[in-house]
Amino acid sequence: MSSKESRDLKRLESIIEAGLRTFLEVGVALVEIRDSRLYRGHYETFDDYCRERWGMSKTHANRLIASAVTVNQLGDIEVLPANEAQVRPLTLLPPDRQREAWEKAVQTVGGVGKITASVVQQVVDDMLRDGQAVVFQRPPPKVRFIDHTRFVKDLVEYCARHQLVLPRKILDYIRKY
Repeated sequence: MSSKESRDLKRLESIIEAGLRTFLEVGVALVEIRDSRLYRGHYETFDDYCRERWGMSKTHANRLIASAVTVNQLGDIEVLPANEAQVRPLTLLPPDRQREAWEKAVQTVGGVGKITASVVQQVVDDMLRDGQAVVFQRPPPKVRFIDHTRFVKDLVEYCARHQLVLPRKILDYIRKY
């Protein structure tokens, strides 16, 4: 890793450490770390990085990322979501319907109640049920090539953990190819 990448990683990790301030900053930092592969200096995969460095699953990291992207797509709104759970139901909708759903959720509580994830989920469910929106189908993920060394290591560990014995011929074949 270059010194610039190391500095970028430290800067972005400080945002995550101070993540109690806002899930949005954490999601944006995670997206940049993932997309720029800044984790590769110490970790083999983004999944390893999230789990070992932050104690979070890749799934949770991806939720934070999706929420940050969604909030950015909401544009200039008066009331911002306070947490990732409020935004999660919006990620089911196409980008052009997310703002409408958020505004309906804000109107539902009418300044009197607290906007909760369940309020947002109910609005999204109503929009989907009434045919006002359809579940947004994201494009398929990029094809990821398997790291051969990692695959063999994981396979051997799996077999050992479950007390399975692989014939030597199979192990030699896997290692060869």
